[in-house]
Amino acid sequence: MRAPPLPLWPGVLLATLGLAAPALALPEGITGYSGKDGRFCNECHRGGTTPTVVLTGPTTVTAGTTNTYVLTITGGAAEVGGLNAAVDVPDAIMGASGELRVRANEVTHSDEVDFENGVLAFAFTVQAPPRNGEFRIFAAGNSTNDDGDPTGDRAGATALTVTVTGGIDAPDAGQPPPDPGTPPPDPGTPPPAVDPLAPGDEPTGGCSATGGPALLLLSLLTLLGGAWRRRRAR
Repeated sequence: MRAPPLPLWPGVLLATLGLAAPALALPEGITGYSGKDGRFCNECHRGGTTPTVVLTGPTTVTAGTTNTYVLTITGGAAEVGGLNAAVDVPDAIMGASGELRVRANEVTHSDEVDFENGVLAFAFTVQAPPRNGEFRIFAAGNSTNDDGDPTGDRAGATALTVTVTGGIDAPDAGQPPPDPGTPPPDPGTPPPAVDPLAPGDEPTGGCSATGGPALLLLSLLTLLGGAWRRRRAR
């Protein structure tokens, strides 16, 4: 005898709980919520008081150098907290140590960290790109009540613009490359040809314009014409 089918609602409930799991607090940290893409921790954490977050560090750096930045979180629930920081260019390399770690070139916490007297500070590094220009560091800091639930928590977000000097310049985007197969540009226009018999110029034979082969030919024709007329007159 075939057993009756099981009801579907327990499976639906488990699937729903599984989808809701990412909304819970993540003590081991998370990426993609630094504010760089317009979203940060408050998509999951809610109901608490917004803390003050400040990102400090050098705003002008030399290309290729590694510099330290500090995210300071003040206020809010102020029991434990965490962060997510990211850069908006792929050739700026993020670094971290201690309670922080790097995933997909973003910094986050590896474990929740206790506030001290209502303040929590995280230090991380950024290696500047090799090219000149600007990039931005985005950071979100979360202040939670440490009850394992996202309610009663709140985060703040900030960003810092950094200028890179001493590196290579980006190519000029206003000059498109030449079309494949296009002949190279003419290196220069050749000088105009000179007429060897032009007035005032020396002919190639080295004689003046009043003498030379032309005058000899004219004299020869004159003599031949005179001889022909004398012959007809006989």
